[in-house]
Amino acid sequence: MSVYDASYNASYNQNIGKATQYGLQLSAGWAAARGVNLFGSFSWQRSRFDEDLRTAAATVRRTKGRQLPDVPLIMASLGAAWQLGSVTVAPVVHHMGRRYANVEHTETMSAYTVTNLDVSHRMQTGWGALRTSIAVINLFDVRYIGYNNANETSNGSAFYPGAPRTLMAKVTLDF
Repeated sequence: MSVYDASYNASYNQNIGKATQYGLQLSAGWAAARGVNLFGSFSWQRSRFDEDLRTAAATVRRTKGRQLPDVPLIMASLGAAWQLGSVTVAPVVHHMGRRYANVEHTETMSAYTVTNLDVSHRMQTGWGALRTSIAVINLFDVRYIGYNNANETSNGSAFYPGAPRTLMAKVTLDF
């Protein structure tokens, strides 16, 4: 974002103004039954401006105490992995909380939840363990804002869509 420095009478770009960030991250896993693992995570992050932003000689954006743009207060994931012989099926649900699209909190980006699914097969070869997998990212093709280029001026922000349903295949060899 562009900030103004009165000592040089000039504006320059920097990541953010002065800010304080703190939070909490929790994660847990549980072997619920033979071949069934459950796991999840939760994070809470407070990222706030320490002062108002001066973006030009006569322009001050009221940002003190506000959450940084494009930083959600909460994120969470919940998943499972079922191992059925040499096949593993692992659905994972990811949630991203609401985010602000600009420094003054006049625009918001809705929270969203996406589901990913990974199916893999593992077999032993003469060279080592061969694993093939197919993953579907955003299984239900949820439309969401994935990234935001927050603009500290009144010109608005640039929004970028999140990944649509995506199919990936992977082959790995552990030797």
